[in-house]
Amino acid sequence: MKRIILFWAIIFSLPSYLSAQPPKPSHEDQARALKGGRVSIVSDKLLLEPNESATLNLKLSVYAHYNAATDEMEGEPTEVDLPDGTDPNFVAPYKDFVWKIVQGGGTLTKVNNSRYLYRGPATKPKDGVMLISADLTPTSKSWPQLTLLQTLYFVDDTNEVAINLPEGGFNAEKYVSFSNGIKMPTMEGMDPRVAAKMSPDLKAKMAQTQAALAASGIDLAAVSGNSMAFYDAPNNLTVLKIDNFALQMAKGKDMRKPGQKGGGVLTVFNFSFKGKGLGDHYLNDNATGAGFALGPAKGCGCGNNQNGKGGTEAPCNGKVSIISMDNNIMKGEIWANVYNTDGRKLVKGTLHGKFSAKITVLPASEK
Repeated sequence: MKRIILFWAIIFSLPSYLSAQPPKPSHEDQARALKGGRVSIVSDKLLLEPNESATLNLKLSVYAHYNAATDEMEGEPTEVDLPDGTDPNFVAPYKDFVWKIVQGGGTLTKVNNSRYLYRGPATKPKDGVMLISADLTPTSKSWPQLTLLQTLYFVDDTNEVAINLPEGGFNAEKYVSFSNGIKMPTMEGMDPRVAAKMSPDLKAKMAQTQAALAASGIDLAAVSGNSMAFYDAPNNLTVLKIDNFALQMAKGKDMRKPGQKGGGVLTVFNFSFKGKGLGDHYLNDNATGAGFALGPAKGCGCGNNQNGKGGTEAPCNGKVSIISMDNNIMKGEIWANVYNTDGRKLVKGTLHGKFSAKITVLPASEK
């Protein structure tokens, strides 16, 4: 099991200097973030089913450390609610919030100036994209005029992941895994012309190997497909790996060429969580986390790389929700904050995925 657990840690490994939890942002740090325009719409969901709702919040991203010598921000960003004037020592930077549905239909319901509930349409809109905007008018010349956008996608595939981490190279991108699995080869399904040319010794070895796999307790359909879930009962840990993803959408635009399902870059998404039953499983324990990799050059992830020692480097602040378990087919969703590094600065974004996988219990020899 260790080789599977370590997979997402290898995808996303953060340096030790980011291990401390960030302090509460000061007024000076918040003002610096506002001048840098580090305000965004943060949604608790990026993929929506028909008539599903999402909560949209205006957030200010404030970094833990400011290096005056280099004039650079360092460490881990903390998201705080956009200052609204309730703090008497900090004047509200914006007024006249104007929220709009730019594309895709649905409805917006105001909670307050900086929070709205969005309910998506009942049927898939054109291109499967919902786009919401917010115009913010500054209260003084100290702050920039802002028009913020949030892209949401309509769900239409079994395994898909949406990531919004612009500074890490994921600008409102949606990936879909198209292959449902690979059949394990057997002697019975082999072309007779091929079988006739095989030596008796090779045939015997193939039959012996297949018999050993069948007796091992591992579900061959589960481990041979592109969507694999493993449950380690002694450690009460589930690890799920999905590959063969293809980029489908970016910034609300279809990235596929005519007749193609997606790009051909090797992609892997996997995550681990405690337990395996129905309900919510929070990504806040040792050995839990998530990672998404596009070949060797591009990736993001979250988790505790310190094994409980020295604090949390890149907290997922998310959960895995198992919605159904039928004949060991596990279906659910994952939400998480994900990160990448830019020098000594940690850039932060959001990942939301939907998945379906057949789960298998690892035998003792595989743990």
